[in-house]
Amino acid sequence: MINQISVILAVLVFVSIIIYKYYQGQKIDLPNLIKAALSASMIPTACLLLTFVFKPDLQAQIQNLSVQIAVAGLVLFYVSIKTIIEVFQSNTS
Repeated sequence: MINQISVILAVLVFVSIIIYKYYQGQKIDLPNLIKAALSASMIPTACLLLTFVFKPDLQAQIQNLSVQIAVAGLVLFYVSIKTIIEVFQSNTS
């Protein structure tokens, strides 16, 4: 299920940036589109990692790594959102 959500988010961000840039009259830059789409696809993974910290029954296979998982999830979430925002704000026209 998380794989499908990741793909849906990647496609939505990819398409929304194209539409946004087109209507703003800005150049559509493929590397930035790919960077934002890949970042968006990591958001569900970041949320899952953060969920492991608060739902101990879900992390039965991962013992004694709560802090590391939480930090990894927060970093992944931050980088993903920051990258998407940067691509939206970049002006390549």
